[in-house]
Amino acid sequence: MTVGAVTTSPLRLSEAEALLDGVQLDDAARLESVCRDAADAAAGSVRPGSDLHGSAAYKREMVRVHARRALAGLLAQRGREDGR
Repeated sequence: MTVGAVTTSPLRLSEAEALLDGVQLDDAARLESVCRDAADAAAGSVRPGSDLHGSAAYKREMVRVHARRALAGLLAQRGREDGR
């Protein structure tokens, strides 16, 4: 996972990636929890600055929101591919 628009240069979110590594995709409850934790870790990993586009807190929250959405989208896509 990587972010770019909230930092001065692209930043790999290694902590969030580590939380997702090895999680079984067929355990929906565990997967949902891990995705939430990964999104929280992603938000905690960035140190954005405030500017005319938003405060640092707002940008950090947007990282959390977009990480959750991206992970949810991947899970939904996988479900469609598996016929779920």
